[in-house]
Amino acid sequence: MVEDIIVHHEYQKQGIGVKLVKKLLRESERFGLGIVTVTYKDHKTDFYLTCGFTPGSGGVRQASQIKL
Repeated sequence: MVEDIIVHHEYQKQGIGVKLVKKLLRESERFGLGIVTVTYKDHKTDFYLTCGFTPGSGGVRQASQIKL
C-alpha cells in the first residue's frame, strides 16, 4: 500500500508527482497487480487524469487501462 504521495509545494506543477505515480504503476504491473485503487479529493481529479487514470466508481482502476 502506498499512501499520500505529496510533492513539496515549491516543486509542484513540474511533473514530479506524475512521474512518481507512473513509476509506481509500472512497478505494480511488474509485480502482477491487476487492480489499482486510488482515492482522492475532487480537486485532484485533473492530476489523476494526467497520470492516465479514467474516472470510475470507487476509484478502482484496471492496470490494463492505465496509459503509461
